[in-house]
Order: sequence, then structure tokens, then C-alpha cells
Amino acid sequence: MTVTAVQNDGNRRGVFSSVLKATVAGGVTGYIAKQVIPLTTEELKDIPYRAIINSARKDTNKNMVSKLKSLPAEDRTLAHDAFIKMIDEKNFKKANSIADDLLKSGKENAANLAKEFKVIVKTVDEQSKAMAKNITGSFHKMIKCKRPTAAFVVPGAIIGFVSGAIYNAFKNTNIN
Repeated sequence: MTVTAVQNDGNRRGVFSSVLKATVAGGVTGYIAKQVIPLTTEELKDIPYRAIINSARKDTNKNMVSKLKSLPAEDRTLAHDAFIKMIDEKNFKKANSIADDLLKSGKENAANLAKEFKVIVKTVDEQSKAMAKNITGSFHKMIKCKRPTAAFVVPGAIIGFVSGAIYNAFKNTNIN
């Protein structure tokens, strides 16, 4: 009579490698979770949204003014000058009234001037929103990187270890 456990001992593979693989996979999954899990409300409180939006608006306004001022004087229109004047006087809340004033100015192309002014303001707003979105995205990435790595990797590794051990405990080891 032979004992099969002793007879097949040389053919059995160790459980250590599969448990190790599961542990590593769990740790990697935990690290990925650190970057993928959305920010909590507590983490979002650290982002100065209002300051980001104001900074983006100031930068885009300055860029547009410098672009318009670099145009030759004969190529600048009244809409360009009105935008430059609005920024220089920091009269941002009256953009619609400035457009209405351009429309009522009695010039031959007053409607086109008002439309051009509105296009300039809309372009600057879109640029500032895009810049604010990029800055906010950078803040999100920075906050996710500041999260403690061990708080995500260790639970992932533990779950991987336990799942690897359970897998090996219930694995069919009958070798013929």
C-alpha cells in the first residue's frame, strides 16, 4: 500500500508563488485605487476655486489686451479699443452695457462692432474657463498624489493575500 501524498510530493507546486502574486496584484490595485477614487468633500475643501477662476480671468484678460495692443492702430476697431478700455478701467460687470453703447453709437457698422465686442468677451471667457479647468485638474492630481499611499496599498495587499490563501486552500490538488 502506497501513500499518495508522499508519492506525489515532488509533483506539487508551492502555494507561495500564487499567494505572492495575489498579494502583489492587490497592492498594485490599491495604488491604482489611490489615483482613481474621486476626491472626498473634505479634500475638495482644500481647493481655492474662486481664486483659481479670478486668476485665470486676469491672465486671459491680460493676454487678450496685449494681443490687441500689438495690432497696428489702423487694424484695431472700436470693439478692440472698448475691450482694452474695459480691462484698463476694470469695468468688467458692464460688458453688456458697453456692447449696447457700441450698438447705439450711430456708427455705420455699429451692429458689427457690438457683435465683435461680444465675440471678444466670449472668447476671453472660454479661454479663462479652460485655463481654470486645467488648474483645477492639476489641483485634483496634486491632492490625489498627497494621499497616503500605504492607506491604499496595504489593504489591497491584505485582500490579495487573503484571496490567494483562500484560493490555494480550496484548490483541487489531486495529481494523477
